[in-house]
Amino acid sequence: MIKQSHKIATPARQHSAPASLHAAPSESSTARSGSPREQASDPPERQAENTILVVNDEPELLELMCRLLRKSGYHVLTAVDGQEGFEVAQAEQPRLIISDVVMPRMDGIAMCRLIRAHPDLHLTPVLLAGLSDREYQVLCLIASGKSVGQIAAELSLSAKTISTYRARILEKMGMKTNAELTHYAISNKLVG
Repeated sequence: MIKQSHKIATPARQHSAPASLHAAPSESSTARSGSPREQASDPPERQAENTILVVNDEPELLELMCRLLRKSGYHVLTAVDGQEGFEVAQAEQPRLIISDVVMPRMDGIAMCRLIRAHPDLHLTPVLLAGLSDREYQVLCLIASGKSVGQIAAELSLSAKTISTYRARILEKMGMKTNAELTHYAISNKLVG
């Protein structure tokens, strides 16, 4: 099941992918897990217009996303964590980055902060997959110190629904307590 993923809001990402990303499919591409992919049949300028970087530490998801994107005609680069993703983005300057949130070495949010601070990459759209918009909203409200009841009232949802969102967030992020969520959110400047 495909879920809507939360996107960290920046002016560059509030719009859909650039029209130049909708190029025709290429005929061949080779893959090496965890390293940039090259397409021999496309000229370099077409590859640059049509390049997406996928950052994910789960090999099965990484390969599935790459297959789907290649089938749709995109030139795909890969990385297995945020640090490698940032390095590949600097070297290749993709038109779009799709990243998991929770990864070893460097998570997707930290990578996004580096990309936003980089003069050549700061306008690159970044899609962070992993938390839905509502889950991200609940995470930020928990981290700001609000109780389940307060969050439920603010979002016009039941306390049971908020508790379910909280459980999903903790599971997806590999955490056990609100304190860990709060520390993560503050460390990554999700809340003040």
